[in-house]
Amino acid sequence: MSSAPIITASVIVSLPDDDVHIIKPIVATVEMLEFNNYLAFVPEVNLNASGDSKAEAIANLQDIIAGTYRLYAMLPPESLGPEPTRQWNFLKSHLR
Repeated sequence: MSSAPIITASVIVSLPDDDVHIIKPIVATVEMLEFNNYLAFVPEVNLNASGDSKAEAIANLQDIIAGTYRLYAMLPPESLGPEPTRQWNFLKSHLR
């Protein structure tokens, strides 16, 4: 019999990128998939990252969030499809 995954919430209030700042905290869900295998994700925007620890998964997710924001900021909005537009709108409301 397998046990249910361990799921916790983490609030992201900072990013490792000095040029991208959080203006509204982002709630991430962290799931322990198996021993030393964690998945951190922001369900509202379908962004996720994994790591060998909860802290590593969150750090990797912070990098993904900042990188996605920087990428979308460089692109013309009309070039984004429906999912990237949804992600961009969320990120614009949480980051500067």
